[in-house]
Amino acid sequence: MRVTVFGAGYVGLVSAACLAEVGNQVVVVEVDPERVALLAEGGCPIFEPGLPELLEKGRRSGRLRFTDRAADGVGHGEFLLIAVGTPPGEDGSADLSHVLAVARAIGTALRAAGGGDRDQVHGAGGHARAGCAPRSPGSSSGGGSRLDFEVVSNPEFLKEGAAVQDFLRPDRIVLGSHSDGRRSSGCGRSMPRSSAVMSGSWSWTRPPRSSPSTPRTRCSRRASAS
Repeated sequence: MRVTVFGAGYVGLVSAACLAEVGNQVVVVEVDPERVALLAEGGCPIFEPGLPELLEKGRRSGRLRFTDRAADGVGHGEFLLIAVGTPPGEDGSADLSHVLAVARAIGTALRAAGGGDRDQVHGAGGHARAGCAPRSPGSSSGGGSRLDFEVVSNPEFLKEGAAVQDFLRPDRIVLGSHSDGRRSSGCGRSMPRSSAVMSGSWSWTRPPRSSPSTPRTRCSRRASAS
């Protein structure tokens, strides 16, 4: 699949490098041009065992590229993963300003391209929680044209020092959507296919309709022992 990751921080870089490692074509969009230049030259701005090697492998193979242009990332990706910071506010709630800024940039890029001619899935990664899914890029960008996309939540379960292995050999992959899941489940094709994951199975559940802030469809894949 063609995957775009917005944010070259801890979660974004680990996700991008690992998605490229399992065969996806990945573009990382980062607003800091100095970080983009560092990554394009083979550098790694954070410490995580195994990550520099994966970044270099992806870059040399051509499966991993970096840019500071949101339009390039939107034009590339079938699956757009938003992996920017959500720092806690004074009341402890998540600050979604960076997530919403990326959503607006996506909406602007989609409209500039005429609304797009294919289905797209927009994923909110990181420490997702009920009620914290971003509004649609279409509604966030303030335009009135109809855009064809879907928003899902894809929480991460990465431990510092073991993030690469956590991503490549996960014990669960969770996708949450307000749709019936037929289209959003397609983004599962980009996920790792290690022996641990291949022995698992997808299960779909629907939270009660009385919880409007909770994504209606949840897809969880758990690995059995292998």
